[in-house]
Amino acid sequence: MASNDLAKMLNVLSPSEAKRVLEDGSLLGDPLGRGLLLRLADKHSPIFADQLRFVEESQRDIALYRLYQFEEEGLANSEIMKRGNSSVQNFRISDLGRKTATILRG
Repeated sequence: MASNDLAKMLNVLSPSEAKRVLEDGSLLGDPLGRGLLLRLADKHSPIFADQLRFVEESQRDIALYRLYQFEEEGLANSEIMKRGNSSVQNFRISDLGRKTATILRG
């Protein structure tokens, strides 16, 4: 679903309907997806690609992939930041992502 489509849907549906649709979607349809989005939307934002220790080790590659999917869908933004002698991808919540997280929290 494109970010414009998601934004339109969230504006048309009631909060309870929107929450049900979001929870049934593939990106947010499991605890990992919902947890990542809610974490991006809270005080732990931003999330650095190399600091996913809060995710179970076996799920870290999936979590990183999910963050990139969030970016594609307009739920997050990212930038590469210089840190020491290397660079790291930094993910932040977008306005659409914040609205989506608010709906998921109920």
